[in-house]
Amino acid sequence: MFHSGARTTTRLAALSIGLLFAANSEAQTKAYVSQAGLLDVLDTATNTMVRTVPINSGTASAAISKDGTRAYVSTTPGTISVIDVFSDTVVNTIPVSAGSIALTPDGASAYVTNASGVQQVSLSTSAVVATIALPAGFAGGTIAITPDGTRAYVVTSAQPSPVFPSGAIAVVDTATNTIIANLNPGSSSTP
Repeated sequence: MFHSGARTTTRLAALSIGLLFAANSEAQTKAYVSQAGLLDVLDTATNTMVRTVPINSGTASAAISKDGTRAYVSTTPGTISVIDVFSDTVVNTIPVSAGSIALTPDGASAYVTNASGVQQVSLSTSAVVATIALPAGFAGGTIAITPDGTRAYVVTSAQPSPVFPSGAIAVVDTATNTIIANLNPGSSSTP
């Protein structure tokens, strides 16, 4: 998937874990592929690797800034590497236990999942500003934020229970950072 913006910078699109595509008026079309603590930068016009950016260990997920200037890569053992897409360098490392990552549409926050739930990280201060706990024994998996930024949907994993089965989707109200519903695929939702 590739999204074009009206500005001179074209928005990045996260395609899958560890893979981002980038294109803008100041840089060639790029693809970023993560592996074993490295982020390979590929030129998709020539199908060649042009650079390798060292990052922490493995990667779990990636997201992009709305303006297309930063890539956010969650790494193990628990950081978010902030990549400047023009220079292909790590410009910040945010210490947070992160699995899947999603950015709010306004670019102010990242929501990251981890073994105990979801954390909201301020991208201007690089600090955790809220923690949303999942029920005991459950971990946050993949996360997505609605286009209007009012809800985050978190796929969970763990031992199933009648109220919160494994694979259930926790719906988070981002204004209050509370779980407002549990959606169980194949059945009706429960508040």
